Amino acid sequence: ITYTITVTNTGSGAADDVVIESHVPDGTSLLSWVCNGSTVKANGATSFTCGSVGSAPAPNHPLVFAVPSLSPGASITEHFTVDIDPNVKHNSAIVDHAHAYGANADLADSNIVSVVVR
Repeated sequence: ITYTITVTNTGSGAADDVVIESHVPDGTSLLSWVCNGSTVKANGATSFTCGSVGSAPAPNHPLVFAVPSLSPGASITEHFTVDIDPNVKHNSAIVDHAHAYGANADLADSNIVSVVVR
């Protein structure tokens, strides 16, 4: 399962020290995680570099992506891929969500995403 998280600054000023977090869902194992928004330009704004913080998380710890600054109207997209553990029963739901916040930006939660194992 590949999850895609897109965070957009809808405010009128830059969002600083943006943190994007998502847990590896129960019943899965992390295969890879990529910060595909390594350089972003929006509305003529200068580029920034996206860095990933830490390495593969321990169980019940989030994946954490850090963005130094996100200009007004700019977006960044992160991806991570998990493998479904062999002991997960058919018709079980794999559930995940993400959230983002910044030094000067309120917490924003994503929709809850559910994938049914077939």
